[in-house]
Amino acid sequence: DRVYFAFIQLRWSSVFWKSWDWLMLVLALLHGVNGLRVIVLDYVRSARARLSINSFFTILGAALMVLGTIIVVTFDPADWPAVT
Repeated sequence: DRVYFAFIQLRWSSVFWKSWDWLMLVLALLHGVNGLRVIVLDYVRSARARLSINSFFTILGAALMVLGTIIVVTFDPADWPAVT
C-alpha cells in the first residue's frame, strides 16, 4: 500500500536512491546467477551440459543487468505527470 508510482517518482529524483536501487539490482542478480551456478555444479554431471547451462544463465543475468541499468539510468521523474 505504501509503494506507489508517486513514491517512486519522489525517491528516484535523488541520485542516492537511484544508485542504491541499481546496486541492489546488481547484487541480487549476481547472487541469483551464482546460486544457479552452484545448483548446476551440484546436479549436472556432463561437463558440456554444465558449461552450456551456466553460459545461458550468465548471458541471461547480464541481459537483465543491462535492461535494469537502462531503466534506472533513463528514468526521469520529471517526464511523468504528478500522481496523487
